[in-house]
Amino acid sequence: MEQNRKESWNVMKWGLGLFIAFVIFRLVTSDKSSPTEESHTSTSEITNNKAFVISQNFVKSALKSPSSADFGGMFAEPRVRNSGNEYIVNHYVDSKNSFGAEVRSRYTCTLTYISGDWADPNNWICNCLVVDGKVAYGCN
Repeated sequence: MEQNRKESWNVMKWGLGLFIAFVIFRLVTSDKSSPTEESHTSTSEITNNKAFVISQNFVKSALKSPSSADFGGMFAEPRVRNSGNEYIVNHYVDSKNSFGAEVRSRYTCTLTYISGDWADPNNWICNCLVVDGKVAYGCN
């Protein structure tokens, strides 16, 4: 009788262990959003913060040292205005110049969101980028 109780307890421990392992596996490998949801972001889902993040890609492409770019971290407070799918981002970037000195540059980036995944820069158009008063891109 005691032997049967030990065996059933061992079986229960194994079953519980497998169940916990399965739950952990599902949590680790679960996909929070399906690719179809992600690829069809509506204009109303685009926030000013998302436009700010995308503007950083375009600004970095205009810098002498893109890897040194610092946009102020999580405390950054960019000014972003939007009208429909067009966003105007005003902010600054600290980066190294040609001589290796750290400089702060102010920029204005006018963006248009086309469609698709908002995080893909190819789904945006940079209409105009002005860095420290000089046109870096577009502005026709």
